[in-house]
Amino acid sequence: MPRDTLVTTDWVVAGLCMLALVQTLRLAWMRTREARRIRQHRTQGARGEKEARRALRAAGYAILAEHPRGSWVVRVDGTPIEIELCPDFLVERRGRRFIADAKTGKSATIEHAATRRQLLEYHRAFDVDGVLLVGPAGVQRVEL
Repeated sequence: MPRDTLVTTDWVVAGLCMLALVQTLRLAWMRTREARRIRQHRTQGARGEKEARRALRAAGYAILAEHPRGSWVVRVDGTPIEIELCPDFLVERRGRRFIADAKTGKSATIEHAATRRQLLEYHRAFDVDGVLLVGPAGVQRVEL
């Protein structure tokens, strides 16, 4: 085999090895970035729930349960589908019970569509007098 062909083959193999190394490093970086994002999200959520506990108590609410489980059934083409829900708090004040949801960041407002839908689901699924949105603006009773 001519020397020029061997040199060209060596460069092709070296290039493929570099490409494989770059791809491996890129995938590892992406996994690390996603894991870091998830950790930050959980940390922010835990901090928001801690602040929500304080805000609820300061507003006179007694916390009856944290992360109570509930569900409701929707029908799709006549087939029942049970939707499991787990809000942040079940609280009570003056004999009235509420589901309270702690929010941080962009979702901490009723203008955020996902927050509205979530509060509607909670109101539908739980036998409560109302729902509360707890965030940087404090404890807000949401009328549905």
